[in-house]
Amino acid sequence: MNGKNPQEQINEISEQLTPLKELLCVGTVSTIYASEHMARVKWSAPAAVSEKLNVVQRGDGWMPSVGQSVLCVKRKDGGGFVLGGL
Repeated sequence: MNGKNPQEQINEISEQLTPLKELLCVGTVSTIYASEHMARVKWSAPAAVSEKLNVVQRGDGWMPSVGQSVLCVKRKDGGGFVLGGL
């Protein structure tokens, strides 16, 4: 193939995914703003609570509940949005 052993291939893929790892985060919902379709999420690393994040609308009115684990896109400026529950 490309002359790389499996471990080298894994390392290369891992390096390529590093920016994505910084963008996608799992957190726990700390506050819900249902009328605004927004939520605040508690991150574990580094320990912090997000600003209000938009909850992606799926067409069924879903909102995460306080304490629920969620997958989020977290921007470097502190913004982002909640993709869905886990």
